[in-house]
Amino acid sequence: MSKLYRLHGQAGSRIWKPLWCMRELGIVEQAELSDVPIKIGRTVEIFPGEDDKREYYVNNVNPNGRMPALEDLEKGLTLFDSAAINIYLCKKHESELAPKDAAEDALCTQWAVWGAFEAEQDIVLLMFAQMMKDEARKKARTTELWDKLERPMNALNISLGKSGEYLLGDRFTVADLNAESVLDWGLRVPGYEDHIKSNYPLAHAWMTKIRARPHHDANQNA
Repeated sequence: MSKLYRLHGQAGSRIWKPLWCMRELGIVEQAELSDVPIKIGRTVEIFPGEDDKREYYVNNVNPNGRMPALEDLEKGLTLFDSAAINIYLCKKHESELAPKDAAEDALCTQWAVWGAFEAEQDIVLLMFAQMMKDEARKKARTTELWDKLERPMNALNISLGKSGEYLLGDRFTVADLNAESVLDWGLRVPGYEDHIKSNYPLAHAWMTKIRARPHHDANQNA
């Protein structure tokens, strides 16, 4: 049976987000996984030492030269950015996770942008800060990053106080999947969950509920 999709990425990277979405939709078996090897230095290099493959990937799959990327082999469509991929898949497969109207569509977009531009960078930096060998510098950097995260985390906590169980109300949607997957990067940080539980209790309860979903951990570790 031919596959409907080709998903490009590497284990341990953002590829786990669309894999999680695909499992929620029951379509993961319809996807061919294509490995994108990387070399991490001052920058992240894809297809190290394989110039022809890197050139093909940039010119034909993801012009950003990053991952993940999705090829919809049925539609002849190529997408990059994990949140955009997830929104597309949920809409295409007419899932309950997809927005039902223009208002929900706007909210799904809002929380995808929130994750990408308000939260993710500082959460990833918080994770890397734990690798610092100088304990005083590590502590100072950790405090600095938590201070920067106060605004987006407050936004999430306040929004959940208004919306209810999930970001769009009483059902789990791609808005929750995209937003919560960003917060998961910080789970490697000592004291991360305790900090969120103490300062943003509604966000913590929401995270805990979503992480209990059966398809969550299987994809993060893919």
